[in-house]
Amino acid sequence: MWFLLFLFLFFCLLFWLPIRVEIDTAQQKYRVSWKGIFAVWGVPDDAGFHWFIQIFFWKTAWKASEKTPKTVTKPLKREKKASKSSIRFSIYKIRPLFRAFSKAIQVERFRVNWDTGDFLYNAWLYPVFRRWSRRKRQLFINFWGEQELAIILQTRLGLLLMAGLRVFLY
Repeated sequence: MWFLLFLFLFFCLLFWLPIRVEIDTAQQKYRVSWKGIFAVWGVPDDAGFHWFIQIFFWKTAWKASEKTPKTVTKPLKREKKASKSSIRFSIYKIRPLFRAFSKAIQVERFRVNWDTGDFLYNAWLYPVFRRWSRRKRQLFINFWGEQELAIILQTRLGLLLMAGLRVFLY
């Protein structure tokens, strides 16, 4: 009985912990994390990206530019069996699914500082970006050649699961 209670509380905690995605080109920060459980982040260098992964207390790193020798093996030929049950996904479910997931994902920060490279396009985009800028959504046009993007998204696994179930069950 205690084991089932512990298992139930553990899964409730997993569904409650936030999942966070951070992309910031100005600070060179690329990170996906599930608070306290899992994190993956990349640091760019001259040769490519240096990736780090952390699962609970275990941490490791690897370089994306390092090539490992590949062994050539023959692919096994397998017969495809007809599936007895399949999930039906219609094209009409895409729009409600996108709407439900967009409500489940919270945008903490969205910042764009962009230069198109053409003064005329920048001049046309300046009033549009100025009009669309809000507190959490900051859109800027510059004339100095800078191109920066910063996005921080946060959600919970339980919210995504409920959004998906709402679309497919109702």
